[in-house]
Amino acid sequence: MWTYDQSVDPPAPFVDIRVSPPLYPALGQSLQAKLDTAADISCVPSYLVDQLGLLPARAIPAEGYDSVQTVVNTYTITLEVAAARFRNLEVVSIPEKYALLGRDVLNFFYVQLNGPDLTFDMSISPQVTRDSSEINELSVATHDERRYPHRALARRRSPDRGVQGQPRSPGSNFK
Repeated sequence: MWTYDQSVDPPAPFVDIRVSPPLYPALGQSLQAKLDTAADISCVPSYLVDQLGLLPARAIPAEGYDSVQTVVNTYTITLEVAAARFRNLEVVSIPEKYALLGRDVLNFFYVQLNGPDLTFDMSISPQVTRDSSEINELSVATHDERRYPHRALARRRSPDRGVQGQPRSPGSNFK
């Protein structure tokens, strides 16, 4: 169990994370991240984007809690949180000292908030505890894979094997 950070008002669930450039894990930095179920995409502090030398991946339309629409850059990172590692995760930058974990990451976890006790639990399965030393590699679909699922399917095929390692049926015309 983690405890809520009571230095913010109202108290909120924060967790320790590690962020690094995809190809340079040794350059990673640890920081706090607030669990934000209202965020579609996770966010990292602007200062961290600069310190890690992250380059923009693409521009996307975004809308904040104030309903103002704008175009923002995304950045690709490796994220470690709660015994899980996400490679090539797209995030946006925000002018805060902490990161935000959005639903793009939170939807991989079991999260239980206990507001009255100001505690929460977060794990990749109901049986895994926070103290687990094993890191689990999790894959987040890229923007193109979410938009064009057939591209992700084609990536998992090979000339001699079918989808996800299943033997090809005779006469199939895979190219």
